Amino acid sequence: MLAWQLANQPEHPGISCDSGPAASPLIGGFLDPQLRGDRKMFNQVLAPTGHMWSTIALALVPLAALLFMLAVLRITAWLATIIAGAVTLVIGILVWQAPINGALRAYLYGGLQGAWVIDWITFWGLIIFNTLVLTGDFDRFKQWMINQATIDVRIQTIMLAWAFGALLEGLVGFGYPWAVVVPILVSLGIIDLEAIRVAALANNAPVSYGALGSPILALAAVAGMPLLALSASVGNIVAVLALLPPFVLIYLVSGWDGLVEAWPLAIVGSLSYILGQWPVSHYLGPYLPDLSGALVSFWILFFFVKIWRPRHIRAYGGKIISDEEAAAADPPQAFVEALRSWLPFIVLIVVVVLWTGPWSKLPTISWYKLSTAAISSVTHKPIGMANSLAYELAKVGWKFVILAPILGWIGVALSGSNTSTNAMFGPIQAVTGRLLRMPLLLMPSLNSVGAEVGKPIAPQTASVGVSTSRFVRDEGQVIRHNMVWTLIVLAYLIGIGLLFYFVLPNAMKL
Repeated sequence: MLAWQLANQPEHPGISCDSGPAASPLIGGFLDPQLRGDRKMFNQVLAPTGHMWSTIALALVPLAALLFMLAVLRITAWLATIIAGAVTLVIGILVWQAPINGALRAYLYGGLQGAWVIDWITFWGLIIFNTLVLTGDFDRFKQWMINQATIDVRIQTIMLAWAFGALLEGLVGFGYPWAVVVPILVSLGIIDLEAIRVAALANNAPVSYGALGSPILALAAVAGMPLLALSASVGNIVAVLALLPPFVLIYLVSGWDGLVEAWPLAIVGSLSYILGQWPVSHYLGPYLPDLSGALVSFWILFFFVKIWRPRHIRAYGGKIISDEEAAAADPPQAFVEALRSWLPFIVLIVVVVLWTGPWSKLPTISWYKLSTAAISSVTHKPIGMANSLAYELAKVGWKFVILAPILGWIGVALSGSNTSTNAMFGPIQAVTGRLLRMPLLLMPSLNSVGAEVGKPIAPQTASVGVSTSRFVRDEGQVIRHNMVWTLIVLAYLIGIGLLFYFVLPNAMKL
């Protein structure tokens, strides 16, 4: 067991470490501060090479190795992560002189954290989805969704790509919303390349809470921040981000005339998703915001289009469809047949709410804990190589607010995973924010949402997303097609980050 403290050394800021037999007793899995005994001091210098850029380069070696294996060598993610972890371990011991026992514990416990906390949730999300597919309930559910969307391409896009896509992201994630939604949109008359872009951009807002909150779970673990607080701060940013995509989606499928005619649909689509997502992210945590946002959005849109529809019915490209054509094409509704397909989602929401709500004591129950700590007296959080990177990045000052979402965007564009990006950059973002005395939750939250925005150009996500289209093995064309709008949304996100930093900083404080 280790207890590390940042030492006040004017020339070389470093980190001292207490270790040895007397420091090993645990209370509830954490070091008892009263039990110190004899000390064997370990000092970690933030710049072990003596030069800023060489230190940064060494600290980035594990990250570069991981991204290279994922993006260039296309090594499977679990193996690439194990190898990158081993590289990190070796560099930490040889360059930063980390104690071998403590470093090995951190490596082992970190791996167990990912396998148990994150993979366990993802596994059951896939089980639920695959069960729906194998029983045929998913096909019935999908057909009922199409029936409700009517023939107007704008209504189809918002209900299917926006609301239904968010439901799939919240349950499964990992590119599945593209794979499922794209063939539906193509069958409704949208050309395949544009259908992929629509599905990808519609998927932007839900990604941080995808796969039952896996990215936020990973971010909270590596950044050492309270899960509920981090879920709420990401929810604040996503709520503002979600105002834009529905307008973009309607424009892409129907042009400017179609958007001017159907702007109320975009507003209702945005606000209804926020209505379902924001309260759940603040009061229940990261497990259900996508599901609640998707369901609330879908049902509000369902009733909204019963009482209001655009003046003209339009097909893809903005072509006006006559009333006679619309009447002939509008299929009958079959809600009773789809009710069985809704039940798994309803049961899932009820169980998670009962289990994780503030009234439940179940999340506090732990039969056994394994932990190792490296606590900085300056940041009061665990330290390591991330401190060296943060120490140098902090020199850019408040402009790091602009850099934070870009780091997330780059990370997911290369790794394909919001969860992986949060694990890679989360500690750096958190420590840099502390050193700059910024609102503690802002930088990690911008990292996660920046990763959302980069998903449309992530090769791994695109590979899964195009699996049901003719663009299999031609992901490059898809990525190029998505690039411009992804950069537009990234610029919008940077503006959101500046808004919270300069105008609403209290929303990002612990």
